[in-house]
Amino acid sequence: MMALPHVNSAAVAVVVSLLAAVVIPAARGGSGTDNCTAAAVAAPAPLALPQIHWLPVEWRQWRDAEISRILQPTFPLNGEMLLCKDQVVERSAAAYAGIEAVLRAKPDLFAPTTDLGRAMGPFVAFVKAQHWMALRDAEDQPTHALGMEISDRDYYDYAIPFAELPPLLKSPEFLQHMSTPATYKDAVDQIEAANARLPLANRWKVVPFRSQFILSVDTITYGRMLVLIPNLPAPDGGTIDQWVLFAIATPEMDPATEILSVSVIATHRPAKAPGKVATYGLDFMRLKDAATGKITPTAVVRLPSDSPHKSENCYDCHKAAVIPIHPKVEYAFAPSGALIEKPANAPSSLGSINELIKAYGPPDFGRQLAAAYGPSMGPQHRPRLDAFLAAAAAGTGIGSASYARIRKAMECSSCHKDFAPINYMQAARTAQEVDSFESRQSIVQTMIERGLMPPDNRLSRQERKALWQCLSKEYLDLPSQTGVFIEWLKGPQD
Repeated sequence: MMALPHVNSAAVAVVVSLLAAVVIPAARGGSGTDNCTAAAVAAPAPLALPQIHWLPVEWRQWRDAEISRILQPTFPLNGEMLLCKDQVVERSAAAYAGIEAVLRAKPDLFAPTTDLGRAMGPFVAFVKAQHWMALRDAEDQPTHALGMEISDRDYYDYAIPFAELPPLLKSPEFLQHMSTPATYKDAVDQIEAANARLPLANRWKVVPFRSQFILSVDTITYGRMLVLIPNLPAPDGGTIDQWVLFAIATPEMDPATEILSVSVIATHRPAKAPGKVATYGLDFMRLKDAATGKITPTAVVRLPSDSPHKSENCYDCHKAAVIPIHPKVEYAFAPSGALIEKPANAPSSLGSINELIKAYGPPDFGRQLAAAYGPSMGPQHRPRLDAFLAAAAAGTGIGSASYARIRKAMECSSCHKDFAPINYMQAARTAQEVDSFESRQSIVQTMIERGLMPPDNRLSRQERKALWQCLSKEYLDLPSQTGVFIEWLKGPQD
């Protein structure tokens, strides 16, 4: 292997000045974030700084060394090491600062029509997309925590025309009813009264449930009340569906628990772009005035800098416009108005709701550079030898008789390539999955091992576990630094 190119002092000075402007966030702890404060291995420093005069082979060497540095796992868990999101962000920011210095002098260096552009393009796109989350203002507050090319506050202006709560859901009476479990049913009755005046295609659907994956944005509850508002008129003559998720207390919780968050995802079907579905999302907190008791939904991105409530990059986990809803428990209301578990034989609207989600097709996340998060897990037509399956599925107890079924089930991208690519960070093993999800494992692993994905599969429990292990190792094997994601980052091979 050739040594990394020599770095001259002038190049160092340029990039160091750039790095000084990139304030790197400290590793955060607590529910809903990477708890990487216990990481046992120090994050490596950049191995070299780019120079404009490098030959293509030197750029490729630097890229490959940076990939290994950026994707070095440091969070220990049960004998393996996982990635820490914040460390990936800060390392990517350092790499992108060096790239940016070179691009300022030669903007077309990585033009996509050139061999060097094709070789470097995916890596440059990835570190650029990650570096947004490292940017901070003069008060050391994140400015692009949502991971977009526009600031979080500018995103509010971009999204609010589509994601504004409708008048009923921000009315004082409705918000008061939603502030305590004793009156959740009264809030739903308000919606049903409004529904009586609407055409069938515009009637709202309400589904209270307990999530099987992640806490609410305020990190208090797994309870949700979905309010689906279909076919709202859009300013351009198209239509908007609003998916409003109120965090609610589950039946076993203390009814006096103060629950704050409500999230809105809006899907916009533009009038002049048939088949396109643009997606917007905002988190709100229902803040109560201590003097008057008035409750006001306030967007998280507009809260004061000292607020404990923060929005983060939704695309890390939300790869579709709306994630299909597979609750741990679906609730109904008892005659008393209390939330109870819905009987198994009771009708449910979740089937039709999930069909609507599927019908949205490929999402458009607007200012989110979704393509910079890599290809989907489980590419089609990839050779998968028996030896690989045997090694990846070690410990699951399966034999060669299962290989054909597992191999067939590994082609996730046959559906997910365009609809909702299972890519970084969702497809990688990270500390976030341990810290954020109730199962202490990722959404993808949970859905595969519980038989929800692939749809209609007949794999045994052991085969489902083996399927997850094979897909995970094939996508990003951290110990060997190999896999589909690494191959994508390195671009077309010579």
